[in-house]
Amino acid sequence: MGTVGIDQAPPVSYPVGASPYHKKGILYTGCLTYIDEQVPGGTKEVVKTLPPELQAFFGQTFLAAAWYDFLPCLRLYSVAARVSGLTTVRFLGAFAAWQAREQAQSINRLMLSAGSIEAVAARQGGSFNRSFDFAEVVTLRHSANSASRAVRQLPHFLFDWYRYSMQPAATAVLALAGARDQQVAYTATEPDGEDKGVPLVRFEIHRSWK
Repeated sequence: MGTVGIDQAPPVSYPVGASPYHKKGILYTGCLTYIDEQVPGGTKEVVKTLPPELQAFFGQTFLAAAWYDFLPCLRLYSVAARVSGLTTVRFLGAFAAWQAREQAQSINRLMLSAGSIEAVAARQGGSFNRSFDFAEVVTLRHSANSASRAVRQLPHFLFDWYRYSMQPAATAVLALAGARDQQVAYTATEPDGEDKGVPLVRFEIHRSWK
C-alpha cells in the first residue's frame, strides 16, 4: 500500500471522541509536544486549521494512562505534515522515531531493561498492546540477530499508519538497545475477519540486525 491509505479520510464515521479505536493519552501528549518543538507555529498553528470539534478534542488535557479516540490523530498528522512541508510518511517516521527516544525513560524503560537486543525485540509487541486497543501484536520467535512478530486483527485502513509509524519506532528502540544495520520485511496482508463491517487483516514482520 502507498501513502493514499494514510492521507485518505477513514472509511468509518464516528463523532469525534466516540470511535471504537483508542490509544493512551501519553501518546497524544508526546505528539503535541513534538509538533510544538518541530512544526512551524507549533500546535496552535496546526490545530487552528481543524474543524471546531477537533480543536476542542486537542484542547483537552490528556491523561497519560487514559484511553482516547485514536482517529483524530490521523487528521492531525496530515495537517502537521503539510505545515511542515513534508509528506505524511516522512512526518510519521520522524515523529515515531523521536517519540521512541523520548520515551526511553518512561513507557519504553521496561522494554529497554530486558538485557539484550533480542529480549527487547521480544517485548515490543506487548508495548503496542498496552498503548492501542484495536489490534494484537505477538512475538512469534526471536534469536540473537532476528525477531518475527505477527499483527492480527488490524483494521485494514490502518495498515499504512501501522507500517509507517511502528516500523521507525521499533527501529529507534532497537537502535537504543544496540542493534545495527536493521533490515525489515513485511509479509502480504491476509484477511482476518471483520469488526463492525470493517475488514481486518493479519501479517508478519521479520526483522534482523547486527
